Amino acid sequence: MVPGVTVTATNTVLGTHVTVITEIEAGTVRAPFALQARNDFMLGLVHEVVHHRSPDAGNSGRSENRDNEELRVWLEVDLKVVRPLRQLDEPMNHQFIDVDNALLACSDHSDCAQVRRIILPAPRKRN
Repeated sequence: MVPGVTVTATNTVLGTHVTVITEIEAGTVRAPFALQARNDFMLGLVHEVVHHRSPDAGNSGRSENRDNEELRVWLEVDLKVVRPLRQLDEPMNHQFIDVDNALLACSDHSDCAQVRRIILPAPRKRN
């Protein structure tokens, strides 16, 4: 998901994988779309499709399962799509760049503190 640009979600509904993509920014969107907007949309869509490729897509009820799934997907999308796009100097949302930089710093291991801080939401405090 790209914060502030689109909201994407993947789940399984009645045995069918479903992806919802919703634009949440105010304003008018007209073609031709800027290259970064196209890349951000494509990266968000690829991210959700990679979720669908998991046999447990949409069934990650426990937060640690969701966390592991997000880490898995971000790593795969980064290595196969984001990093090659960066090598071509393609524009993209800063979150993709931040995650790629963190993965590089962590020798491409997604389960490191730098990557987790960017990708995973902070735990909620209970009152």
